[in-house]
Amino acid sequence: MVVLSAGALKRTGRNEYSGGGHADLAGTLSLFWHGAHDSGEGMDRETGFMMPIVDHVKGGMFDLIFCSTKCLRAFLNTIVDDFEIRIRKEKQTASNKTSESIAVKRGKLSM
Repeated sequence: MVVLSAGALKRTGRNEYSGGGHADLAGTLSLFWHGAHDSGEGMDRETGFMMPIVDHVKGGMFDLIFCSTKCLRAFLNTIVDDFEIRIRKEKQTASNKTSESIAVKRGKLSM
């Protein structure tokens, strides 16, 4: 068994945290893509989004449990594959918006 564990601890003092889930916490696990913007250089400019994997778990603590490292790898590979598909879709959407904006500026497209 392989356990990927994540969560949030409630701060109870200067350097103290409680060790259990609390009703006022919500646990999350997400991947973020942040493409270059402004004067930055790089691929997938002006493309950004968040892909939640685990979202708003009451108490803030959660485990993802897998039967083996092979199953863990399959899960992570699937998540990364889905993430890359989303990057391509977001890039295409950004490219379409840029093309439409250029066409409008040139008077070739009315919106």
